[in-house]
Amino acid sequence: YEVIFSIIHNIESFPEDIYISEIIKEFPFLIYKAPHWAVILLIRILNSNSARECITKKVYLTTPEIKSSMLFLLHRINEENPKFSEKIVSLMKAANPADRI
Repeated sequence: YEVIFSIIHNIESFPEDIYISEIIKEFPFLIYKAPHWAVILLIRILNSNSARECITKKVYLTTPEIKSSMLFLLHRINEENPKFSEKIVSLMKAANPADRI
């Protein structure tokens, strides 16, 4: 855990816009290879108001594959920890194609 958190802290030191742009590209792969860490990465983003706003904007404009992985992670986070429900609403809407009618 210490090594992985060291890596996470290192990548979080990049400018938020760049870090989030790159990490969302990896979520489709992370949910299969390391779902636990994908959840942790997303929770850390959700805990920051500015990062949450940034990821919401980027997810809205991204690919269906990334949106699908995001919805998977958000549902998992909500099931495991309902206290995040307020933090995930806008991101869930951005990732859900049905909300764009």
